[in-house]
Amino acid sequence: MLRTYHLDHAESGESQVLDGWSYFWGALAGPVYVFVKGFRLLALAMLGISCAIIIVAFLALSFAVTIFDDPLLSVLAIVGTVIVAIAMQSSVAVELVRYGLVRRGWREGYY
Repeated sequence: MLRTYHLDHAESGESQVLDGWSYFWGALAGPVYVFVKGFRLLALAMLGISCAIIIVAFLALSFAVTIFDDPLLSVLAIVGTVIVAIAMQSSVAVELVRYGLVRRGWREGYY
């Protein structure tokens, strides 16, 4: 799931790596991470995606808590939903940054 991307710029020779730390910051900050990487419009898209993830997670939690009578199952549903939502946010953030870099002329390396 946490795929590492190696990107380099053909003209400047610079390189960037999107690795585990990128996923961490994407999970923690989402739209702010995309904005800090220099993609304003993609950060706005990430903001909308983050809101959608939060709404879906809230609806899933509400549904899970109402159908499970056992408190242990409710807690497991809550923990699982939060983990899935965080994983989705981090993956989307890294993919948006990768997409933005590729559109700016960066190419994926072959490592």
